[in-house]
Amino acid sequence: MEVEVRNEIQKPINPDTLGLWAFAFATFLGNVSSLGFWGDTTMMVGTALVLGGIGQVIGGWFCNQRDDLFGLVAFTCFGLFWIANGVEAVFASLKIFTGPGLLETGWYLCLWTVFTLMLLLGSLKKTRILTITLLFVVLLLFFKMLGVWLQLKVLIDIGSICGIISAVLAMYIAYYNFISALTGKCRLPMK
Repeated sequence: MEVEVRNEIQKPINPDTLGLWAFAFATFLGNVSSLGFWGDTTMMVGTALVLGGIGQVIGGWFCNQRDDLFGLVAFTCFGLFWIANGVEAVFASLKIFTGPGLLETGWYLCLWTVFTLMLLLGSLKKTRILTITLLFVVLLLFFKMLGVWLQLKVLIDIGSICGIISAVLAMYIAYYNFISALTGKCRLPMK
């Protein structure tokens, strides 16, 4: 009896979908919270640690497996960003450490703005919608940085709105990637 051996080359699964959904959920919920719709809840801290943090680190790890330096750096670093924010919230609530002051928070956001600007420049050879998404992340961090340093809540709120826009754009890209992987095509535009 002969067994037919199929010699198909299977296309690897795109881990960007996981990383983008994790980024989108944590960013959306975090910025809606920042606008005052709800406070720092256990749901928010859990989302930051597990979905925004661990979810993106896993996405970054799988990007590494397919030699995608951009995805590795973006998802892993932003995953660690969310884990750091979640751990900070836990430490502050347990009064293990005091929360950061305005100066420290401003510099923290400044460094993340510079890092995200690097990602934005690195995305110029990728899809336009990814570049626009990262532009809104840069604006999110920049306006929050200025808002913290100048103590102007309106700037922090503008940053939060930019964050919500970036989250919705990331959801769109993730949905596009997911449907394309499942069906081989997606009717939504992607440039």
